Amino acid sequence: MVPQSQREIAVTMDTTPFQIPAEMKAYAERTFDQAHKAFGVFVARAEEAVAKADGSAKTIGEKNLEANRQLLAFTEENVNAALELARALVRADSVEEMMRVQADFLNRRMQAISSRAKDAGAEFGRMAEAAVARTTGGGQ
Repeated sequence: MVPQSQREIAVTMDTTPFQIPAEMKAYAERTFDQAHKAFGVFVARAEEAVAKADGSAKTIGEKNLEANRQLLAFTEENVNAALELARALVRADSVEEMMRVQADFLNRRMQAISSRAKDAGAEFGRMAEAAVARTTGGGQ
């Protein structure tokens, strides 16, 4: 048997259907649905815990509560995105489609992370200004 060149292998991978039996796809879909529902319950409980902490906001601090809410929202967004990635990968019909799905996922996640980092940087700047104002007597 003659070894194939890397280009021939790549072309074959791009054009060869990636066959997953229908039964396995259906099972994977049910599993993703169950995981998504379970995560929804977890997030609901976490949101309840954060809401209960609102009552002790004076102890914890309003900014900390808001940071917790934002962190929870970002975590939920990341897990949901990962579940959707897994679902899309199971539905893919070719290796080429799987690679496209992963590339799209990474691009969207990097944009989300960049946006969150920008928001966090702005918030830290406001917090630093407020701290400086308090220590210099300007926040009284």
